[in-house]
Amino acid sequence: MSGLDYKDGAMGNASSYEIFDAFTAASLLSTINKWRSQTLHIKTLNVGGVARSIVDSHVPFSAMWSPSFVPKPPDWPEQCRVVGTFTSDKSAPLTVSDADFPEFMEWYNQMPDEKPIFIGFGSMVIKDTTKLSTIIMEAARQTQKRVVVQSSWSKIDTSAEPLCFDIGACPHDWLLPKCCAVIHHGGAGTTAAGLKFALPTLVCPFFADQYMWAHMVNRAKVGPEPCPVNGLTSDILATKFQELTSEEIKKNVVELSVKMNAENGVASGLQHFLDSLPRDNFCSDINLIMGEVRIARYRLKNQEVKVGTEVAAMIVPKPKRPSSICEFMRSVPKMPVRAIQRRRKVWLQRHAVMTHALGNPDGLRRGILAGMAGCLRYVTISPFMLFLKPDKYARSNGALGCLVGLVVAPFFMIATLFYGVVIVFLDRVLVGFNNGWRGKRYLYMLDRTIRYRPFAPLSIVEELQDKNRPVGIRKKHLKEALDIAIAACGVFESAGAYFLEHNWHWQVAPADKLKQKLPGMKILSRTELDSVSQLLDTEGQHPISFSRFCLFIGKATKARFHRRDSNMSLRPSFRDLYGPPKAQQW
Repeated sequence: MSGLDYKDGAMGNASSYEIFDAFTAASLLSTINKWRSQTLHIKTLNVGGVARSIVDSHVPFSAMWSPSFVPKPPDWPEQCRVVGTFTSDKSAPLTVSDADFPEFMEWYNQMPDEKPIFIGFGSMVIKDTTKLSTIIMEAARQTQKRVVVQSSWSKIDTSAEPLCFDIGACPHDWLLPKCCAVIHHGGAGTTAAGLKFALPTLVCPFFADQYMWAHMVNRAKVGPEPCPVNGLTSDILATKFQELTSEEIKKNVVELSVKMNAENGVASGLQHFLDSLPRDNFCSDINLIMGEVRIARYRLKNQEVKVGTEVAAMIVPKPKRPSSICEFMRSVPKMPVRAIQRRRKVWLQRHAVMTHALGNPDGLRRGILAGMAGCLRYVTISPFMLFLKPDKYARSNGALGCLVGLVVAPFFMIATLFYGVVIVFLDRVLVGFNNGWRGKRYLYMLDRTIRYRPFAPLSIVEELQDKNRPVGIRKKHLKEALDIAIAACGVFESAGAYFLEHNWHWQVAPADKLKQKLPGMKILSRTELDSVSQLLDTEGQHPISFSRFCLFIGKATKARFHRRDSNMSLRPSFRDLYGPPKAQQW
């Protein structure tokens, strides 16, 4: 947006990105948080949690342009890749033909050996189109070059010059191969399209990323030095016409076009997506122990045990039909239930497959700044609870809800204020201190919601209970696997579970320490313990996730679950489905 020069060693342009990122985050944070909380039902972000999130929080990012044209910069982090342009299948038939533009084809065929130069500025708004039209016509007369001008949001009329032809909307795949060069505003798609068709390119940037593409075109020597539209004159444009048709630029753009057409941006982008998936956090641990693969949708509160919808339906008691006031009380996001057999209270909450820890501080200074920003946000919004809560409950429960909202609103205001001043501020400061000065790997100290937040309420379980509630031998096996998973979770935590560097999605524990703590799992037989111990030996001191630990247990206890309901098909194992993990996934 700044339009500053791209020069080595110039810090102004780089700094402008951080300033713009912070400004955008601050101005759009309320809208982003409303979308996250009301639509996605996930945790809202603090003020200091959005800017630089791609870098600081190691969020995978795919840049969809050609690596042959603009290679990945050496200072970009590992999780960012340049994957290539996303284009449609070249073998697909065109939506238009020459017969659809008879007037253009008649003008084009008058001199078939001399292809025209394409000029089009897409959705850009040009203040003085008359002046630009005059410049184009005069440049065409000076150089005797034919020009095809495409109008879009701004109407450019060059019909007074026989060397120029005005054309409206039409696919670039049809028009650009009929041209010898392109002049445009520098949009990402238009730039890629021109270069893939081996056309010398002149970019006349207006704003934003167009300056970058203009600079990159000139740096790759596939086009002349860029010139903003406001700086164009007939003499300058005539000079650019001559440069665009030079043999050196033609040679360079043909070489680049061959490389770009050999790339497959869609496949590379898909591969980046697959490589970034947290596969060790996908599956229900209960089903892994049973030798099955099921998607994990919930987890037991304060534990690593992940469960699917079927297991959740078994754990959560079938709800009774509530009254309107009970419905209001049931809007609380956490639902206490009793665990099977053990009869102790646990909570189900929505499982967060990926946790990028936006705004997690890595030093005391950043911890203090993040804490102050978060504290300021909650202090600001706390007084509004006096109005928001009665309004919310009135909309859902009428006058009675409004009355209840007026009663509870002061408590919400005090709780919000306490949460911001005490929990958020101290948590960020303590995390920054430990992660910076002490070199620890803490995601939170007091505020556990940084990692995940339950969906409210567990409506998916309630809707699917009747269809997914297990019975008979299936229910017995799930109960047994649940007890094994809870016991395995205790062993996993006692082995010193921790987060790997740059990975907050799941915890790991050293395989050798797991082997030492394994005898504590009294729920397994001696033979099963020995089998799990042998599998852990193959990992050495490698850290493994809890899901892989459950997978090993499942291999050792498969004799327990060899019976299946007739309507349940045996799924492939976790390792069979995903293959051996990559080094960075461990």
